Amino acid sequence: YAGAPLHGPDGHAVGTVCLLDIAPRTFSAEECALLTELAAVIELELGAETLNQTLAQLEANRAALTRQTETVRAILDATEEAMLVFAADGILIDANQRTADLFGVAIADYFGRSHTELAPLIERIFADPVAVMARWADMLASAEGHFTHTLEQSWPERRLLMLDSVPLHGAHEHTWGRLFALR
Repeated sequence: YAGAPLHGPDGHAVGTVCLLDIAPRTFSAEECALLTELAAVIELELGAETLNQTLAQLEANRAALTRQTETVRAILDATEEAMLVFAADGILIDANQRTADLFGVAIADYFGRSHTELAPLIERIFADPVAVMARWADMLASAEGHFTHTLEQSWPERRLLMLDSVPLHGAHEHTWGRLFALR
């Protein structure tokens, strides 16, 4: 008998690669080294199989996330309301096509900006930009609460907009942002 331990990717012993014969004999240092190398190759294969399983799971998760993202995007873009999504820190992370249409801007150019960095855009769009910025700041500062306001848009056309804002909750009711819907 000659054996070499096998370890999984996490370092735990998972088995042994061994040689058995009915006649006792002595293994040379070279033969023992070959057995150790064989064990190392098998351990690499064990790691590759674990890696392949992990990669397959990651690919399945990515595909599911892509489908979910595409579904949410389709729903947002199908609505008549302009929708803006702000992270809890006040950064604009998403908006639908209706937002771009309603405000006459390429709204994606503003993703990743804080609500305060949107001041030039707010000044161009709304009749009372100071009041709009103050209301938005108050709503973004509130982790809870449903807010409704009427805003006067002056550009690209004059009209009244109804703004509804609600917190967005993730797992365990953690508030991770706020949705603004305008119609």
